[in-house]
Amino acid sequence: MSVCVKFVGIAITFKGNGNAVGLYTLGDLGRDVQDLLDRVLESQTPLDPLLPALLEEVLEALPELVATCGGAGYFDAARVRNLRNRCIGLGRGVADGR
Repeated sequence: MSVCVKFVGIAITFKGNGNAVGLYTLGDLGRDVQDLLDRVLESQTPLDPLLPALLEEVLEALPELVATCGGAGYFDAARVRNLRNRCIGLGRGVADGR
């Protein structure tokens, strides 16, 4: 659970920073990750065994997504939408969030 607590801090940071500089899509992703982890920490949602892999995927995607928002390459909106939907789904207790 301590990993979840640390990751909530990460989610809050990229949510706030994304929104502060107008990268609302990333801010929304941060909010969805935060909501998911808050539900897990508050025991409203069971700790799904797929959660660590999803969180790792979000962390791996962030540098590229931030870079593309700055104009470096193609912004993959479908990838962000997929990550957001999976976070929302896991928060609702849907297997793999899909």
